[in-house]
Amino acid sequence: KKSSNTLEVKYEILDARKLPYDANSYDLIFEKGTMDAMLSDASEGVENCIQIVCEMARVCSLGGSIMIVSHLNANDPKGMGWLRDVVIRGLEREFQLRNGAKMPSGDDDAKEYVWFISVNGGEGDVVDDEAEELGFRSTYGPAVYILTKKTVTRSLALEMYGKPRGGGTNDCKDLLELPPVKIEFVTH
Repeated sequence: KKSSNTLEVKYEILDARKLPYDANSYDLIFEKGTMDAMLSDASEGVENCIQIVCEMARVCSLGGSIMIVSHLNANDPKGMGWLRDVVIRGLEREFQLRNGAKMPSGDDDAKEYVWFISVNGGEGDVVDDEAEELGFRSTYGPAVYILTKKTVTRSLALEMYGKPRGGGTNDCKDLLELPPVKIEFVTH
């Protein structure tokens, strides 16, 4: 017998690089292990992961979050490379595809969105180790990345992240080509 408090779950098998959902349709997106597994493909893994992040960013609602659990911890150089080369590039691609991420509204009240990334990982260290391919060994464990999509007024976004276009005093300011991103490292 079903109670009114029962949450019905629907499972779908989909290509995470091309989701059939509308933009801004999910408040929480959880990714655990798919991108880590995709990275094992040396020829297409990084590009596939960038596209997955792009799609997650597209379907994430304003005020919503994406939670990524990965063995790549941005507290060490390899993990920071993954954050920069995969996660931020995926956010950048989605931002460019949505033409500056402008939300429909009047010009005076126009909104932009910004991403806040919280890197949550335990304590660890990066130790020099000549036996390792990269010359170091990390004692950091997996990390949980929480990417939150927030909105700010366009004027604040321009003040914080904008750059002038052209050389004249009356030239407009526009946002950079990538979405504004703030990264915070949290140790538990």
